[in-house]
Amino acid sequence: MYAAPLINLLLATPQVRAAKEWVVRRVFRRHDYVATKNLAREVCGIIMMLQLPIILGFAVPIITPLACLGVALNACMFHSAVAHLEIQLTDESQASITYLWISFGIGYGLVAWLFLESELHGMWLVVVGVPVCTTFVMVMPWTKWNQGARSVLEEPLLAEEDDSLTVCSSTTSLGPSPTSRKEGQGFSLDCL
Repeated sequence: MYAAPLINLLLATPQVRAAKEWVVRRVFRRHDYVATKNLAREVCGIIMMLQLPIILGFAVPIITPLACLGVALNACMFHSAVAHLEIQLTDESQASITYLWISFGIGYGLVAWLFLESELHGMWLVVVGVPVCTTFVMVMPWTKWNQGARSVLEEPLLAEEDDSLTVCSSTTSLGPSPTSRKEGQGFSLDCL
């Protein structure tokens, strides 16, 4: 798990890619072959690393920092391979979020079963609290985002006369309006 990024980085070097291309072109007679990196396979490996702390992280806490270290090493390998070794990535794919939610359900079931069977203190907090908090975390960002989107659509931004990209509003002044106030009186939020 931790040696794979180093091996992948070594396989991404120009010398190893040239050797791989030579073997494929000469031995397998594929003259148009270009060495690339299959991104879908690497995403699957990273998802498998994330699955372990989601399922067992509650019971075995050391797995979480180890999985974070593995993901960080893979990220460094990808950055180095793309930025410095100019490797081409193919088969871009997105991680399966449903798979991780199933893993979370299995991990929650393991911990809930442990608390219920052992009659540990706080078992109802675990059995009821985790689903309630999970539901809250899933629903709250969408609610906030939808409210923010509605407020932006209802109140368009007002720009200054010089067509700059500053956000200005004449309705946000506290106290007298900027044109009628005297020096030192009132407070106004003309531009952010």
